[in-house]
Amino acid sequence: MSPFTPSLRIFLSVDIVGSTAFKQSAADGKAGKGASADDEFPRSEPWFEPIAQFYRGVERTFSKEWSICEEKANSINWPTGPSPELWKSIGDEVIYTKHLTDHREVLSTLYAWVSTVRSYRKILRTQFKTLDLKSTAWIAGFPVHNAEVIFRPSVKNGAGVAEEDDELYSNLQLLHEFYEDVKSSCTLPETS
Repeated sequence: MSPFTPSLRIFLSVDIVGSTAFKQSAADGKAGKGASADDEFPRSEPWFEPIAQFYRGVERTFSKEWSICEEKANSINWPTGPSPELWKSIGDEVIYTKHLTDHREVLSTLYAWVSTVRSYRKILRTQFKTLDLKSTAWIAGFPVHNAEVIFRPSVKNGAGVAEEDDELYSNLQLLHEFYEDVKSSCTLPETS
């Protein structure tokens, strides 16, 4: 796949609701205890436990729900395509993405995602009554209507780039290099 090959992606986001108030109450000493002098091992902030559980829990739950979805879809010959992948995390939010190779994959992906959010919401609300989840999903087409922007991983790698450099051309060149690196390190699925 190249930056010029049209592709359609679905993005799946889940975020913790009430985490700011939870963190503040933890800072005020209302949500739990921090480390004490008697502790053998240092403890993290009291608010970190539900956040860490959230990251790992959503990951495990989504993996389980995706496997169930694939199994059910395979039994009726419904396409699921490649599995979703973590795109990024932003604070108390995680966002997954998936390349769509068939329009029917949207249904199977959303089925697994909604099941994930419902399942993890029950777990979260049982352990931390003031926390909840909110979720959204959206579809984006590339390179039509949307654009991929690539960043250099280090500011040092940008040294020597001329200020009068054409930013659009520079981005396309970086995207091309990125996809060439990906292509040489693994085989990407074929699209039709």
